[in-house]
Amino acid sequence: AYGATLKGCVFRGNSASNGGGVYSGSATDCTFENNIGGNGGGLYNANTYRCSFRGNRASNGGGVYLSSYSWGIYNSLFEGNSATSTGGGAWFSDYNRPSSYNCTFVRNTAASAGGVYGGYLYNCILWGNTLQTGDVGDYNNVYIRYSCTPTLVSGDGNISGDPRFVDAGSGDYRLRTGSPCL
Repeated sequence: AYGATLKGCVFRGNSASNGGGVYSGSATDCTFENNIGGNGGGLYNANTYRCSFRGNRASNGGGVYLSSYSWGIYNSLFEGNSATSTGGGAWFSDYNRPSSYNCTFVRNTAASAGGVYGGYLYNCILWGNTLQTGDVGDYNNVYIRYSCTPTLVSGDGNISGDPRFVDAGSGDYRLRTGSPCL
């Protein structure tokens, strides 16, 4: 899909030079699974609300690739995406305004920045993201505020510690009662 406004769609097993699932536009309540793109395996330069990105692959931004003129990603899940270069979960270029709000980045992998490369994260969880070497690699070149990471990151309101997901093994990333992320 190019430049469309999409709601409740599923993009599975697609490929394109950029944005394996969607290139530009906006997506709400959509699922992006196992898509492949040069930049943005699931999505390239589109705004998203309440979407899930699972198993997508790209050179940069396995789940999502956003340049500076995109609005951002809201209330979305990034799980098991990969990039051969940077940003297994997502790749963002804009550091002046939040790129990702209320998002969860788990079990993504890349050569650099397994979870997120670039951008500005607000009220997000980064957990269990790795580098292709197997080392921990949740983020690189990112400004983070009011978020939860395995090790404490400088920035307003950040915390570290296990987010206590309901059942991460089954893909349930809701937070349990007593989670430090609530």
